[in-house]
Amino acid sequence: MWSTFIAMMRVNLRDKSGVFWMVCFPIILATMLQGVFGGISEQNVIEPVPVAVVSDAAWDDVYGAERFVRALAEGGDGETTLVSITETNGIEQAEELLDGGEVSAILAADDDGRIAMTISDTTAAQVRAAQVNGGDATSISLSALSNVLDVFNTNSGIIADAITAALRRDPQLAGDPDFWTAFSDRLGTDAVSYTNEITLTRFTPDPMARYHFALLGMAAMLSMLFSCIPLVFMQANLTDNGARITAGALPKSRMVLGVFLAGWLMSFLSSSIAFLYIRCVLGITVGGREILAEIGLLVASFTASALGLALGAIPKLSLNAKNAISIAISVGLSVPAGLMGITSMALNDTIQREAPLFHLINPVKQVSNLFYDLLYYDTLAPFAQTIAVLLVMSALAVAAATALLRRQRYAHL
Repeated sequence: MWSTFIAMMRVNLRDKSGVFWMVCFPIILATMLQGVFGGISEQNVIEPVPVAVVSDAAWDDVYGAERFVRALAEGGDGETTLVSITETNGIEQAEELLDGGEVSAILAADDDGRIAMTISDTTAAQVRAAQVNGGDATSISLSALSNVLDVFNTNSGIIADAITAALRRDPQLAGDPDFWTAFSDRLGTDAVSYTNEITLTRFTPDPMARYHFALLGMAAMLSMLFSCIPLVFMQANLTDNGARITAGALPKSRMVLGVFLAGWLMSFLSSSIAFLYIRCVLGITVGGREILAEIGLLVASFTASALGLALGAIPKLSLNAKNAISIAISVGLSVPAGLMGITSMALNDTIQREAPLFHLINPVKQVSNLFYDLLYYDTLAPFAQTIAVLLVMSALAVAAATALLRRQRYAHL
């Protein structure tokens, strides 16, 4: 078995095309992904939106509107400002600024005493176009501004209703300065807040991480060739080497085990090289869980070797056919896993919502899930669950390979 293992390691290392596909190709593709989509992280930021504020009599009647908008424009120490203000005396002047492209929105008081935001048709079209491609700084900032305005209007309505109810119970409060002072002090405290920064994950992920995780899934599955091709070279009906090996005295089970172990080791080494390049050179982290990521790659390599063994054991298929099938499976399954750009990532999300079973049986997706589990969850339970899914796939592949290899008999060599 160990002589076969060493021989297969030499074969794999001397296979230039195999080394290119399993080692060089993932690194080249990762570099291209970072170059093409690397600007996504720069787009997902909040930039101040230039707005025109209509400071007329109706605006002055909206309690807290002026202080609220200035708070959004000034921010605090280290806080991001959401708007930059241009004050106007009337709606006509504001509309001129909007039509001229000097501002992106108009803030004015409506007939119900609420703050209304107006954007131009051009800005709306730009936001829709940007959202198709995942959004940009302007669309994100406008969406955030719209949300905080909704919160302000809702809270203002609640406060107005509270004042109305209090005055209905005791009309004399309208002339009580202590009553209005108490309300003013209440609104001036930090208890009234319109935004609150929270985090949903244990680690702030890089937006590019999803693409690189899908790439690692494809790279892991591409390495099934490390066990598929050597197994083909051992089959007497497919290669001359197979005929000579079959005529030897070494039991087939030991030879197959040697092929499997060599393929597993090569797959793990090639996947680890791609992962280390993405982690150390491109700076895509898994939140300090790199050791667990390597354990995940060890299991993913085991699955890839098992699948390669099952593919290599299929009788009568030529080496070129199995080579093509292996590459087609790896690259084809990486599309719904989200590797091929924003459209592919949208397909990935749609399948996750509408047909999660397809992702469950997709080994490329399951390998990428290993990194999602480490990055997004506090607990390791999802990671262990994904490991279990990959081990089940491995067991089924090994069982299929065993059944196919046990039935292979040769009438003559």
